[in-house]
Amino acid sequence: MGGGKIALDALGPTIVAEDGTLRRIANWATLTERERQVALRRIGQRNQARIAALQQQQAEQPQVEEEEQQQQPQQQAQEEPQEEQQQQAAGSGGAVREEL
Repeated sequence: MGGGKIALDALGPTIVAEDGTLRRIANWATLTERERQVALRRIGQRNQARIAALQQQQAEQPQVEEEEQQQQPQQQAQEEPQEEQQQQAAGSGGAVREEL
Protein backbone atom coordinates (compact mmCIF):
# COMPACT_ATOMS: atom_id res chain seq x y z
CA MET A 1 0.00 0.00 0.00
CA GLY A 2 1.27 3.38 -0.88
CA GLY A 3 4.34 1.86 -2.52
CA GLY A 4 5.63 2.59 -5.96
CA LYS A 5 4.63 0.80 -9.11
CA ILE A 6 6.37 -2.44 -9.99
CA ALA A 7 6.78 -3.41 -13.63
CA LEU A 8 6.08 -7.08 -14.24
CA ASP A 9 7.00 -7.03 -17.92
CA ALA A 10 10.18 -8.97 -17.22
CA LEU A 11 8.02 -11.88 -16.02
CA GLY A 12 6.35 -12.19 -19.40
CA PRO A 13 2.72 -12.25 -20.44
CA THR A 14 -0.09 -13.62 -18.32
CA ILE A 15 -1.64 -16.77 -19.75
CA VAL A 16 -5.33 -17.45 -19.20
CA ALA A 17 -5.96 -21.19 -18.83
CA GLU A 18 -9.19 -22.83 -20.02
CA ASP A 19 -10.49 -22.93 -16.43
CA GLY A 20 -9.77 -19.22 -15.94
CA THR A 21 -6.65 -19.59 -13.83
CA LEU A 22 -3.64 -17.43 -14.64
CA ARG A 23 0.01 -18.33 -15.05
CA ARG A 24 3.17 -17.14 -16.74
CA ILE A 25 5.79 -18.74 -18.99
CA ALA A 26 8.45 -20.15 -16.69
CA ASN A 27 11.33 -19.69 -19.15
CA TRP A 28 10.35 -16.24 -20.45
CA ALA A 29 13.74 -14.77 -19.54
CA THR A 30 15.58 -17.34 -21.68
CA LEU A 31 13.51 -16.82 -24.86
CA THR A 32 14.96 -14.90 -27.80
CA GLU A 33 13.25 -11.70 -28.94
CA ARG A 34 11.73 -13.54 -31.93
CA GLU A 35 10.40 -16.32 -29.67
CA ARG A 36 8.89 -13.72 -27.37
CA GLN A 37 7.13 -11.97 -30.27
CA VAL A 38 5.67 -15.25 -31.52
CA ALA A 39 4.64 -16.25 -28.00
CA LEU A 40 2.98 -12.88 -27.37
CA ARG A 41 0.98 -13.12 -30.58
CA ARG A 42 -0.18 -16.69 -29.90
CA ILE A 43 -0.89 -16.09 -26.23
CA GLY A 44 -2.87 -12.96 -27.06
CA GLN A 45 -5.07 -14.86 -29.53
CA ARG A 46 -5.51 -17.80 -27.16
CA ASN A 47 -6.28 -15.56 -24.20
CA GLN A 48 -8.97 -13.71 -26.16
CA ALA A 49 -10.63 -16.97 -27.21
CA ARG A 50 -10.46 -18.41 -23.68
CA ILE A 51 -11.81 -15.25 -22.07
CA ALA A 52 -14.70 -15.20 -24.57
CA ALA A 53 -15.48 -18.85 -23.77
CA LEU A 54 -15.36 -18.15 -20.02
CA GLN A 55 -17.66 -15.14 -20.43
CA GLN A 56 -20.08 -17.28 -22.43
CA GLN A 57 -20.07 -19.92 -19.68
CA GLN A 58 -20.66 -17.25 -17.08
CA ALA A 59 -23.56 -15.79 -19.09
CA GLU A 60 -25.17 -19.24 -19.31
CA GLN A 61 -24.63 -20.03 -15.63
CA PRO A 62 -27.42 -17.77 -14.25
CA GLN A 63 -29.91 -19.54 -16.54
CA VAL A 64 -28.91 -22.94 -15.15
CA GLU A 65 -29.07 -21.66 -11.56
CA GLU A 66 -32.48 -20.09 -12.22
CA GLU A 67 -33.83 -23.38 -13.56
CA GLU A 68 -32.46 -25.23 -10.52
CA GLN A 69 -34.07 -22.72 -8.18
CA GLN A 70 -37.41 -23.15 -9.93
CA GLN A 71 -37.18 -26.92 -9.56
CA GLN A 72 -36.30 -26.83 -5.85
CA PRO A 73 -39.70 -25.52 -4.62
CA GLN A 74 -41.45 -28.17 -6.71
CA GLN A 75 -39.30 -30.90 -5.18
CA GLN A 76 -39.83 -29.52 -1.68
CA ALA A 77 -43.59 -29.38 -2.23
CA GLN A 78 -43.53 -33.04 -3.20
CA GLU A 79 -41.32 -34.04 -0.26
CA GLU A 80 -43.22 -32.17 2.48
CA PRO A 81 -46.45 -34.23 2.38
CA GLN A 82 -44.39 -37.42 2.51
CA GLU A 83 -42.50 -36.16 5.57
CA GLU A 84 -45.74 -35.15 7.30
CA GLN A 85 -47.22 -38.58 6.68
CA GLN A 86 -44.12 -40.24 8.09
CA GLN A 87 -44.16 -38.01 11.16
CA GLN A 88 -47.85 -38.67 11.76
CA ALA A 89 -47.34 -42.41 11.45
CA ALA A 90 -44.36 -42.30 13.80
CA GLY A 91 -46.10 -39.93 16.21
CA SER A 92 -49.16 -42.12 16.67
CA GLY A 93 -46.94 -45.00 17.68
CA GLY A 94 -49.97 -47.25 17.75
CA ALA A 95 -51.18 -45.60 20.96
CA VAL A 96 -54.90 -45.60 21.59
CA ARG A 97 -56.38 -42.16 22.11
CA GLU A 98 -59.34 -41.68 24.31
CA GLU A 99 -61.60 -38.80 23.60
CA LEU A 100 -63.76 -37.33 26.33
